[in-house]
Amino acid sequence: MKVFYFEKYSYDPEEGVARFHYSYDREVYFEEILEFKSEVAESVLFHLHLALGISYYKAYLAPEIKVKSGQLNREMAEFW
Repeated sequence: MKVFYFEKYSYDPEEGVARFHYSYDREVYFEEILEFKSEVAESVLFHLHLALGISYYKAYLAPEIKVKSGQLNREMAEFW
């Protein structure tokens, strides 16, 4: 096996199902299926929003950060 591919992913909010597709050399395929309860999906999306935003924050390194998309408790704020 020479190449590992992150093929695609999808999320169906009505079913609460996320599907992640991978392959080796486009010959051996894998599908990971995760089912979320709505409150779990919202939490995952919020944390992904924060994680992905770090790359954009690093572009300018503003001295202040404000999260308008949700609230962080003390433990979450310490982590992020």
